[in-house]
Amino acid sequence: MRNARWHFQTRSSGIKAGQSPLDDATRGTTTHIARVTSRPVPNLIIENETFKAERLIEELSRAGVGCSVDGVTMNNFSYADDMVLLSPSVSGLRGLLKICEDYAKVNGLSYNSKKSEVIVFRGNNKPINFKPCIQLGGTPLKQVAEFKYLGHIVTKRLGDDSDMERERRALSVRGNMLARRFARCMTQVKITLFRAYCQSFYTCSLWTNYTQRAYSALRIQYNNVLRAVLRKPRHCSASAMFADVRVDDFFAIMRRRAASMLCRLVSSTNTLLNTWANKLDSPLWRCWNGAHTGYRRATPRAWFVGPV
Repeated sequence: MRNARWHFQTRSSGIKAGQSPLDDATRGTTTHIARVTSRPVPNLIIENETFKAERLIEELSRAGVGCSVDGVTMNNFSYADDMVLLSPSVSGLRGLLKICEDYAKVNGLSYNSKKSEVIVFRGNNKPINFKPCIQLGGTPLKQVAEFKYLGHIVTKRLGDDSDMERERRALSVRGNMLARRFARCMTQVKITLFRAYCQSFYTCSLWTNYTQRAYSALRIQYNNVLRAVLRKPRHCSASAMFADVRVDDFFAIMRRRAASMLCRLVSSTNTLLNTWANKLDSPLWRCWNGAHTGYRRATPRAWFVGPV
Protein backbone atom coordinates (compact mmCIF):
# COMPACT_ATOMS: atom_id res chain seq x y z
CA MET A 1 0.00 0.00 0.00
CA ARG A 2 2.93 2.37 0.65
CA ASN A 3 4.15 1.84 -2.91
CA ALA A 4 0.67 2.47 -4.26
CA ARG A 5 0.39 5.76 -2.30
CA TRP A 6 3.78 6.91 -3.61
CA HIS A 7 2.82 6.00 -7.16
CA PHE A 8 -0.42 8.01 -7.00
CA GLN A 9 1.38 11.03 -5.56
CA THR A 10 4.07 11.05 -8.24
CA ARG A 11 1.58 10.52 -11.05
CA SER A 12 -0.81 13.26 -9.88
CA SER A 13 1.82 15.99 -10.51
CA GLY A 14 1.63 15.51 -14.30
CA ILE A 15 -2.15 15.73 -14.76
CA LYS A 16 -3.30 17.76 -17.76
CA ALA A 17 -6.12 20.29 -17.74
CA GLY A 18 -9.57 18.76 -18.06
CA GLN A 19 -8.30 15.33 -17.15
CA SER A 20 -9.41 13.44 -14.07
CA PRO A 21 -6.62 12.27 -11.75
CA LEU A 22 -8.41 8.95 -11.45
CA ASP A 23 -8.32 8.37 -15.21
CA ASP A 24 -4.58 8.86 -15.49
CA ALA A 25 -3.79 6.93 -12.33
CA THR A 26 -6.04 4.06 -13.27
CA ARG A 27 -4.63 3.76 -16.77
CA GLY A 28 -1.05 3.67 -15.54
CA THR A 29 -1.38 1.52 -12.40
CA THR A 30 -3.83 -1.21 -13.29
CA THR A 31 -1.27 -3.98 -12.91
CA HIS A 32 0.15 -2.64 -9.69
CA ILE A 33 -3.27 -2.22 -8.08
CA ALA A 34 -4.19 -5.71 -9.17
CA ARG A 35 -1.20 -7.00 -7.27
CA VAL A 36 -2.14 -5.13 -4.14
CA THR A 37 -5.82 -6.04 -4.23
CA SER A 38 -5.48 -9.49 -5.78
CA ARG A 39 -6.47 -11.36 -2.62
CA PRO A 40 -10.06 -12.17 -3.75
CA VAL A 41 -8.90 -13.50 -7.13
CA PRO A 42 -7.85 -17.02 -5.93
CA ASN A 43 -11.15 -17.31 -4.08
CA LEU A 44 -13.02 -16.57 -7.28
CA ILE A 45 -11.01 -19.21 -9.12
CA ILE A 46 -11.66 -21.79 -6.42
CA GLU A 47 -15.38 -21.00 -6.38
CA ASN A 48 -15.51 -21.34 -10.17
CA GLU A 49 -13.78 -24.73 -10.08
CA THR A 50 -16.04 -25.86 -7.25
CA PHE A 51 -19.08 -24.89 -9.29
CA LYS A 52 -17.77 -26.90 -12.24
CA ALA A 53 -17.17 -29.92 -10.02
CA GLU A 54 -20.71 -29.64 -8.66
CA ARG A 55 -22.02 -29.64 -12.22
CA LEU A 56 -20.12 -32.88 -12.88
CA ILE A 57 -21.57 -34.47 -9.74
CA GLU A 58 -25.08 -33.40 -10.74
CA GLU A 59 -24.61 -34.81 -14.23
CA LEU A 60 -23.40 -38.12 -12.82
CA SER A 61 -26.33 -38.24 -10.41
CA ARG A 62 -28.79 -37.72 -13.27
CA ALA A 63 -27.25 -40.54 -15.32
CA GLY A 64 -29.71 -43.07 -13.87
CA VAL A 65 -26.92 -45.60 -13.34
CA GLY A 66 -25.73 -46.79 -9.96
CA CYS A 67 -26.68 -48.71 -6.87
CA SER A 68 -30.11 -48.02 -5.43
CA VAL A 69 -30.58 -47.79 -1.66
CA ASP A 70 -34.20 -47.20 -0.64
CA GLY A 71 -34.90 -45.61 -4.01
CA VAL A 72 -31.89 -43.27 -3.94
CA THR A 73 -29.31 -43.87 -6.66
CA MET A 74 -25.70 -43.70 -5.51
CA ASN A 75 -23.03 -43.75 -8.18
CA ASN A 76 -20.35 -41.22 -7.21
CA PHE A 77 -18.61 -40.22 -3.99
CA SER A 78 -16.27 -37.24 -4.23
CA TYR A 79 -13.90 -35.53 -1.84
CA ALA A 80 -11.61 -32.79 -3.19
CA ASP A 81 -9.97 -34.28 -6.32
CA ASP A 82 -10.68 -37.93 -5.39
CA MET A 83 -13.75 -39.62 -6.85
CA VAL A 84 -15.26 -43.09 -6.61
CA LEU A 85 -17.71 -44.32 -9.25
CA LEU A 86 -20.09 -47.12 -8.30
CA SER A 87 -22.08 -49.21 -10.76
CA PRO A 88 -23.73 -52.66 -10.67
CA SER A 89 -22.74 -53.37 -14.30
CA VAL A 90 -19.75 -52.89 -16.57
CA SER A 91 -21.74 -50.94 -19.17
CA GLY A 92 -23.01 -48.57 -16.50
CA LEU A 93 -19.48 -47.93 -15.27
CA ARG A 94 -18.34 -47.18 -18.80
CA GLY A 95 -21.16 -44.67 -19.16
CA LEU A 96 -20.11 -42.88 -15.97
CA LEU A 97 -16.50 -42.76 -17.16
CA LYS A 98 -17.66 -41.31 -20.48
CA ILE A 99 -19.34 -38.46 -18.61
CA CYS A 100 -16.14 -37.78 -16.69
CA GLU A 101 -14.06 -37.83 -19.88
CA ASP A 102 -16.38 -35.34 -21.58
CA TYR A 103 -16.22 -33.07 -18.53
CA ALA A 104 -12.41 -33.19 -18.53
CA LYS A 105 -12.24 -32.44 -22.25
CA VAL A 106 -14.50 -29.39 -21.98
CA ASN A 107 -12.64 -27.93 -18.98
CA GLY A 108 -9.13 -28.72 -20.20
CA LEU A 109 -8.41 -31.35 -17.55
CA SER A 110 -7.02 -34.87 -17.67
CA TYR A 111 -7.51 -37.87 -15.40
CA ASN A 112 -4.51 -39.83 -14.16
CA SER A 113 -5.13 -43.34 -15.45
CA LYS A 114 -2.06 -44.67 -13.60
CA LYS A 115 -3.58 -43.85 -10.22
CA SER A 116 -7.09 -44.95 -11.20
CA GLU A 117 -8.07 -48.52 -10.34
CA VAL A 118 -11.03 -50.87 -10.73
CA ILE A 119 -12.31 -53.26 -8.09
CA VAL A 120 -15.10 -55.82 -8.52
CA PHE A 121 -17.08 -56.61 -5.38
CA ARG A 122 -17.94 -60.27 -5.21
CA GLY A 123 -21.02 -61.71 -3.56
CA ASN A 124 -21.13 -64.36 -0.88
CA ASN A 125 -19.60 -67.62 -2.16
CA LYS A 126 -19.52 -66.27 -5.72
CA PRO A 127 -16.06 -66.33 -7.29
CA ILE A 128 -15.15 -63.79 -9.92
CA ASN A 129 -13.55 -65.37 -12.98
CA PHE A 130 -13.63 -62.45 -15.41
CA LYS A 131 -11.73 -59.20 -15.68
CA PRO A 132 -13.74 -56.48 -17.42
CA CYS A 133 -11.87 -54.16 -19.78
CA ILE A 134 -12.43 -50.69 -18.35
CA GLN A 135 -10.64 -47.79 -20.01
CA LEU A 136 -10.11 -44.18 -18.99
CA GLY A 137 -8.93 -41.89 -21.74
CA GLY A 138 -8.04 -44.87 -23.91
CA THR A 139 -5.85 -46.46 -21.21
CA PRO A 140 -6.97 -49.75 -19.61
CA LEU A 141 -7.38 -49.50 -15.85
CA LYS A 142 -5.77 -51.99 -13.51
CA GLN A 143 -8.08 -54.30 -11.58
CA VAL A 144 -7.09 -54.72 -7.93
CA ALA A 145 -8.30 -56.76 -4.97
CA GLU A 146 -8.19 -53.80 -2.57
CA PHE A 147 -7.49 -50.08 -2.62
CA LYS A 148 -7.13 -47.27 -0.12
CA TYR A 149 -9.59 -44.38 -0.34
CA LEU A 150 -9.02 -41.43 2.00
CA GLY A 151 -6.94 -43.68 4.25
CA HIS A 152 -9.58 -46.43 4.52
CA ILE A 153 -8.85 -49.80 2.90
CA VAL A 154 -11.68 -51.25 0.78
CA THR A 155 -11.46 -54.90 -0.30
CA LYS A 156 -13.34 -56.89 -2.92
CA ARG A 157 -15.10 -58.88 -0.17
CA LEU A 158 -15.94 -55.66 1.69
CA GLY A 159 -14.15 -56.95 4.77
CA ASP A 160 -12.51 -54.75 7.37
CA ASP A 161 -9.70 -57.03 8.51
CA SER A 162 -7.17 -55.26 6.28
CA ASP A 163 -8.16 -51.85 7.58
CA MET A 164 -7.96 -53.10 11.16
CA GLU A 165 -4.46 -54.42 10.46
CA ARG A 166 -3.50 -51.02 9.05
CA GLU A 167 -4.71 -49.31 12.21
CA ARG A 168 -2.98 -51.89 14.41
CA ARG A 169 0.37 -51.28 12.69
CA ALA A 170 -0.05 -47.52 12.92
CA LEU A 171 -0.94 -47.83 16.60
CA SER A 172 2.18 -49.91 17.21
CA VAL A 173 4.41 -47.31 15.56
CA ARG A 174 2.92 -44.42 17.52
CA GLY A 175 3.02 -46.36 20.78
CA ASN A 176 6.69 -47.30 20.39
CA MET A 177 7.53 -43.69 19.61
CA LEU A 178 5.81 -42.47 22.78
CA ALA A 179 7.39 -45.19 24.92
CA ARG A 180 10.92 -44.35 23.73
CA ARG A 181 10.90 -40.56 23.47
CA PHE A 182 8.84 -39.74 26.55
CA ALA A 183 10.03 -42.45 28.92
CA ARG A 184 11.21 -39.94 31.55
CA CYS A 185 8.12 -37.74 31.49
CA MET A 186 5.53 -37.57 34.24
CA THR A 187 2.63 -40.01 34.20
CA GLN A 188 0.09 -37.28 33.47
CA VAL A 189 2.12 -36.15 30.45
CA LYS A 190 2.27 -39.71 29.15
CA ILE A 191 -1.48 -40.12 29.56
CA THR A 192 -2.14 -36.88 27.68
CA LEU A 193 0.10 -37.97 24.81
CA PHE A 194 -1.48 -41.43 24.79
CA ARG A 195 -4.96 -39.96 24.45
CA ALA A 196 -3.83 -37.69 21.64
CA TYR A 197 -1.91 -40.23 19.57
CA CYS A 198 -3.35 -43.66 20.39
CA GLN A 199 -7.11 -43.18 20.65
CA SER A 200 -7.96 -41.93 17.18
CA PHE A 201 -8.79 -45.32 15.56
CA TYR A 202 -9.31 -43.76 12.14
CA THR A 203 -12.59 -44.87 10.43
CA CYS A 204 -13.27 -47.41 13.19
CA SER A 205 -16.98 -46.49 13.08
CA LEU A 206 -17.14 -47.98 9.56
CA TRP A 207 -15.97 -51.44 10.60
CA THR A 208 -18.89 -53.80 10.09
CA ASN A 209 -17.48 -56.97 8.51
CA TYR A 210 -14.51 -58.37 10.42
CA THR A 211 -13.27 -61.47 12.20
CA GLN A 212 -12.80 -61.92 15.92
CA ARG A 213 -9.09 -62.46 15.34
CA ALA A 214 -8.55 -59.03 13.79
CA TYR A 215 -10.75 -57.36 16.40
CA SER A 216 -8.92 -58.98 19.31
CA ALA A 217 -5.49 -58.25 17.81
CA LEU A 218 -6.25 -54.53 17.71
CA ARG A 219 -7.64 -54.56 21.25
CA ILE A 220 -4.59 -56.40 22.62
CA GLN A 221 -2.25 -54.02 20.79
CA TYR A 222 -4.05 -51.05 22.35
CA ASN A 223 -3.64 -52.54 25.83
CA ASN A 224 0.04 -53.34 25.26
CA VAL A 225 0.77 -49.82 24.06
CA LEU A 226 -0.51 -48.32 27.30
CA ARG A 227 1.52 -50.87 29.27
CA ALA A 228 4.64 -49.87 27.35
CA VAL A 229 4.02 -46.14 27.80
CA LEU A 230 3.43 -46.49 31.55
CA ARG A 231 6.11 -49.19 31.91
CA LYS A 232 3.69 -51.73 33.32
CA PRO A 233 4.39 -55.49 33.26
CA ARG A 234 2.74 -57.43 30.46
CA HIS A 235 0.87 -59.67 32.91
CA CYS A 236 -0.86 -56.78 34.73
CA SER A 237 -4.65 -56.44 34.54
CA ALA A 238 -5.71 -54.24 31.64
CA SER A 239 -9.04 -53.22 33.19
CA ALA A 240 -7.35 -52.24 36.45
CA MET A 241 -4.69 -50.29 34.56
CA PHE A 242 -7.27 -48.26 32.62
CA ALA A 243 -9.27 -47.63 35.79
CA ASP A 244 -6.23 -46.42 37.74
CA VAL A 245 -5.20 -43.82 35.16
CA ARG A 246 -8.81 -43.00 34.17
CA VAL A 247 -8.35 -43.76 30.48
CA ASP A 248 -11.04 -45.22 28.22
CA ASP A 249 -10.53 -48.85 27.31
CA PHE A 250 -10.93 -50.28 23.82
CA PHE A 251 -14.66 -50.97 24.06
CA ALA A 252 -15.39 -47.51 25.47
CA ILE A 253 -13.61 -45.88 22.54
CA MET A 254 -15.57 -47.97 20.04
CA ARG A 255 -18.83 -46.93 21.71
CA ARG A 256 -17.86 -43.26 21.63
CA ARG A 257 -16.86 -43.41 17.97
CA ALA A 258 -20.10 -45.16 17.08
CA ALA A 259 -22.18 -42.56 18.93
CA SER A 260 -20.26 -39.70 17.33
CA MET A 261 -20.71 -41.12 13.84
CA LEU A 262 -24.39 -41.74 14.48
CA CYS A 263 -25.01 -38.16 15.63
CA ARG A 264 -23.22 -36.68 12.64
CA LEU A 265 -25.06 -38.97 10.25
CA VAL A 266 -28.51 -38.15 11.62
CA SER A 267 -27.89 -34.38 11.70
CA SER A 268 -26.33 -34.23 8.23
CA THR A 269 -28.05 -32.40 5.37
CA ASN A 270 -26.49 -34.62 2.70
CA THR A 271 -29.04 -36.65 0.74
CA LEU A 272 -26.94 -39.82 0.63
CA LEU A 273 -26.13 -39.68 4.34
CA ASN A 274 -29.80 -39.12 5.17
CA THR A 275 -30.63 -42.26 3.23
CA TRP A 276 -28.23 -44.32 5.35
CA ALA A 277 -29.49 -42.63 8.52
CA ASN A 278 -33.05 -43.74 7.75
CA LYS A 279 -32.05 -47.30 6.83
CA LEU A 280 -32.29 -48.91 10.25
CA ASP A 281 -31.56 -52.42 8.97
CA SER A 282 -28.16 -51.50 7.55
CA PRO A 283 -24.95 -53.14 8.87
CA LEU A 284 -23.83 -49.79 10.27
CA TRP A 285 -26.87 -49.50 12.51
CA ARG A 286 -26.52 -53.10 13.67
CA CYS A 287 -22.88 -52.63 14.65
CA TRP A 288 -23.52 -49.28 16.33
CA ASN A 289 -26.38 -50.70 18.35
CA GLY A 290 -24.32 -53.75 19.21
CA ALA A 291 -21.47 -51.58 20.51
CA HIS A 292 -23.81 -50.01 23.07
CA THR A 293 -25.85 -53.07 24.01
CA GLY A 294 -22.86 -55.37 24.50
CA TYR A 295 -23.69 -57.53 21.48
CA ARG A 296 -20.53 -58.06 19.43
CA ARG A 297 -20.75 -60.19 16.37
CA ALA A 298 -17.45 -61.46 15.02
CA THR A 299 -18.42 -61.55 11.37
CA PRO A 300 -21.44 -59.35 10.59
CA ARG A 301 -23.20 -59.87 7.32
CA ALA A 302 -21.33 -58.25 4.44
CA TRP A 303 -22.84 -55.34 2.57
CA PHE A 304 -24.70 -56.05 -0.64
CA VAL A 305 -23.42 -53.48 -3.11
CA GLY A 306 -25.84 -53.48 -5.97
CA PRO A 307 -29.52 -52.94 -6.67
CA VAL A 308 -31.55 -53.27 -3.49
